[in-house]
Amino acid sequence: MLGIFGGAFDPVHLGHIKLALVLQERFDFEQIRFIPCRQPPHKKATFAGMEHRRHMLTLVTDSTPAFIVDDRELKRPGPSYTIDTLRELREEIGATQVLVMILGIDAFLDFCSWHEYGEILSICHIMLLRRPGYHLEGQGCEQRLYEKHGTDQIAQVHKCTNGSIFLTDEEQIETSSSVIRRCISEGRQPRYLLPGNVWKYIREHDLYRDAQA
Repeated sequence: MLGIFGGAFDPVHLGHIKLALVLQERFDFEQIRFIPCRQPPHKKATFAGMEHRRHMLTLVTDSTPAFIVDDRELKRPGPSYTIDTLRELREEIGATQVLVMILGIDAFLDFCSWHEYGEILSICHIMLLRRPGYHLEGQGCEQRLYEKHGTDQIAQVHKCTNGSIFLTDEEQIETSSSVIRRCISEGRQPRYLLPGNVWKYIREHDLYRDAQA
C-alpha cells in the first residue's frame, strides 16, 4: 500500500513526521511519499522557496526508508493540482497497487472545490484524519461523498486499489506551519515544534524572519 502525503510543508514540522510514522506502522504502508506542492491552488504563495522546502523534507525523511520525498509537483509549472499527480502515480505504479491519499478532515471539507475532484476516487482511496471541531455533518457535497464511499474498515482499503474514504480515529497533531512561521517572525524559537536539523537549516538560511502568517 502506497500513501501520499501532500502539502506546502512550509516548513515540515514534528506533527507531520510523527503522524506519518504512526500511520505507516499502524496501517502497514509500504511507503509514504511526501509531495511538496509548487503552487497551492487554494492558498497564497509559499514563504520559503521550493528548494528550501524540498531540502527540509529530505533532512527528516532520509533516515526512514519507507519515507520518500517526491518532488514532481515542484518540477511541474503552474498550480499543483492533485489529480495530475495522482494520474502520474497511477500510471507509474500500475493498476494493482493500492494508492491512498492522506488528508486532514479540515482539508476534505473543501474537497468538492478541487480541480476534477470527481475523478480522484477512481484513482485512489482517501484516508481522513480527524481534527477537533471539524465534522462531515452538514457539509453538502463532501458529506454525500462520504455517505457513498465511506468506510471504517481498513480491510476495505487493503483489498481494493481505489474508491473508498476511510475515516481513521487518528487525529492530526495540532502543530501548524503557520504557528511556526509566526513564532520565527516574532523572534521566538519554535525548537520544540521542529526536528533539530530543520530548525538549524532555517536559522542558517534565515527563513521565515519576515513571515506574517
